[in-house]
Amino acid sequence: MAHVNTILSQMLQLLPRHVFEHIGDTHSWQGPKPRKLTYGAQFVAMLYAQFSGRKSLRDLVFSLNQQVRKLYHLGQTLVKRSTLAEANEKRPAIIFEKTYPKLLEGQTIIFLAEAALSDMLTPFPRANHR
Repeated sequence: MAHVNTILSQMLQLLPRHVFEHIGDTHSWQGPKPRKLTYGAQFVAMLYAQFSGRKSLRDLVFSLNQQVRKLYHLGQTLVKRSTLAEANEKRPAIIFEKTYPKLLEGQTIIFLAEAALSDMLTPFPRANHR
């Protein structure tokens, strides 16, 4: 069977899971250590919700739990709606704010404006870019 990386897996390779756990463990503001849903698992669930266009926690949890075989390879387990709701409500968002600079470390970000891209492609009349 061929190995296939999902888009979610490729995105998660940019930010290792241990970064969340390290930030959560080294800061005293996070409260008690999570028992059921780790910070990394919460991030995976919310990232999946963002990119799959899920509008509710019920829809998100149903969709995530349908992909349990694929989630296993991401280190994710079944997610319960009540656990995810409680995590989103009670955990401070600062852990994600502190993770963002870690995501940008060592990454080169290039922004191309549409006008600049259009100007770059005009010398090539056969290019079918529209």
